[in-house]
Amino acid sequence: MKKYRTLAKPSFGDYREKGSKFLAYAQPISDREAFSAFGSQVKKEHPKARHYCFAYRLGYAGEDFRASDDGEPSGTAGKPILGRILSFDLTFTAIIVVRYFGGKLLGAAGLTKAYKAAAENALASAVIKSVGITVSYYLDFTYEVMGKVEDVLSRNSITILNRSFTGPPRFTISLPKGEEAEIINTIISQTLDLPSEQVGKVTAMGGLAFNIHASNGS
Repeated sequence: MKKYRTLAKPSFGDYREKGSKFLAYAQPISDREAFSAFGSQVKKEHPKARHYCFAYRLGYAGEDFRASDDGEPSGTAGKPILGRILSFDLTFTAIIVVRYFGGKLLGAAGLTKAYKAAAENALASAVIKSVGITVSYYLDFTYEVMGKVEDVLSRNSITILNRSFTGPPRFTISLPKGEEAEIINTIISQTLDLPSEQVGKVTAMGGLAFNIHASNGS
């Protein structure tokens, strides 16, 4: 898995049934803390609403998810909202549907239909993007090769997330997941002016002026 789908920006959709209003707010989120802030914002904008039902999905594979009926009959709100997120194959995404009660009961089937439709309408108008999954690596080197390292990273459009000079120079770089080995080989080859097939021999001999390793220590 090298990419995931999420929202490019917040979107809105609504649905009305027998006087009840269902206002759906969809938003990209980075983690549970971001979702909590999103929920607080929605409640602040709608302090008199009857229910704030929601679903969110997090993780590159969407493995972290939650749905809430917030007082509605079990399975009539959170589940259909989460179903829309799944049907659009989205992650790092949350939808909160605010309900204003219109005075007439809708029944379980009517509620399920309403929450599903509101969430669907929010996503139907959303801008969706595919995001490449990246991993961070540390690049440690000596000052003598810093100019060459910067040139190689720039030439290959490799993102530098951070530069540290508290000790020997260290760059934190971002590499596309699944392509790390090939790109690291390119960095070494171009920095040392070596044919790519010789890189393995040089690294085995410990003859590098720099070192590249995963930022998690692996």
